[in-house]
Amino acid sequence: MQEAIEGWKRAGIATAAIAVSSCLAVAVWAQVAGRPSEEARGAAVSSGGVSVNRDAGVWHFTRQGAAPDSLRSLIIFPAGRVDPRSYAPLAHAAARRGHRAYIIESPRRTLFGGVKAEGLNLRIARVLQANARAGGWLLVGYGGGGASASTLAAFAPAGMAGVVLIGSEHPRDIDLSSVPVPVALIAGTRDGLTRTDDIAKAQARLPSHARLIWIEGGNHSQFAWHGYRPGDRTASIAGADQRTQTTNAVLAMLLTSTSLPAFAATEVATPAGLTSATQQELAELRSRIVIPVRGIVRTDLRDTFAEPRGQRLHEAIDILAPRGTPVLAATDGRVLKLFDSKAGGLMVYATDMSERFILLYGHLDDYADGISDGMQLERGQVIGYVGTTGNAPPGTPHLHFGILRGQPAASWSRGIAVNPYPLLF
Repeated sequence: MQEAIEGWKRAGIATAAIAVSSCLAVAVWAQVAGRPSEEARGAAVSSGGVSVNRDAGVWHFTRQGAAPDSLRSLIIFPAGRVDPRSYAPLAHAAARRGHRAYIIESPRRTLFGGVKAEGLNLRIARVLQANARAGGWLLVGYGGGGASASTLAAFAPAGMAGVVLIGSEHPRDIDLSSVPVPVALIAGTRDGLTRTDDIAKAQARLPSHARLIWIEGGNHSQFAWHGYRPGDRTASIAGADQRTQTTNAVLAMLLTSTSLPAFAATEVATPAGLTSATQQELAELRSRIVIPVRGIVRTDLRDTFAEPRGQRLHEAIDILAPRGTPVLAATDGRVLKLFDSKAGGLMVYATDMSERFILLYGHLDDYADGISDGMQLERGQVIGYVGTTGNAPPGTPHLHFGILRGQPAASWSRGIAVNPYPLLF
């Protein structure tokens, strides 16, 4: 009997040792995964006209020479157990455009993720004081860093011009529904660490004008410039593509007016009676859509959806092709309206076969013969030709291709923008 008891004790000790070793291995892996990539380390040093300095737990990125006080500043809160330099490329990109950018380290980052708040408030206060005369500042919280960004945003301090939460389940315990500035929540459809229900709960605590930006095929690890994090899923898009989409969205927020009504009209608000596209609806559209320019292949495409256009987002993609190249109906459907727009030039507004989506074809050089309002379209049918009408640069013929989730039967031009780029892959 005694031998059996001793055996059980030894087995229990062995099991506990294995459990501790496993936890330690995961913790060490997480710490290693948070190390910055070579690109990130390169962006964390002064180069390319940008000065980089680290002082008492705060990284400063400024364009060499005098930075205009009128421009908005960027304040980044890193995720736990991630080296702050893993966000240097974003800060560097903002600084190159004249914005001051800051990465605020979480004090006492520990091996097991115990991020302590001591000293964090002091670091934040120093940054805000240094930007008292700036044109406002945008808060960006990655992962667990969304907690710090959300906590600060809840106080709605003077100068706050916007909030972006990236791959984050926050605000988890904070109500930001009354925050009066633009808010965006960026999520990856293959994020293994921030689940879809976490995103839904976070969205419920954000203001009604907040925008949820899904990056199709993106995971958690590829939002920043570091390694693969334990528990994450495998992404179905390249890391560079995911980070480019994320960076473009943040830079666009930096450029957007702080006036909420103007911002909401083009970027955030859900117009009355409209709903965002569901993942099922997008999957169905993706299964039946084709590239709408003859001779263009997927590798020719570039994602310009989140690129800034003055004080707004592009919310479409530009497909470059020689003037006169046939433009094709991307899906079966019908013509809603032929329209001559000051900005878009000759345009075709069409619906898909489900009558949920509105497809926009702009800057056409001319319409195809026989195209008229209300006519049925077959996928691949020629509807026009690539050109430069409207405000397109005369020397850069291209198709402006956009998609809206709307109610085509009620309105041929109103809807919520959907990024066409991931649907064409």
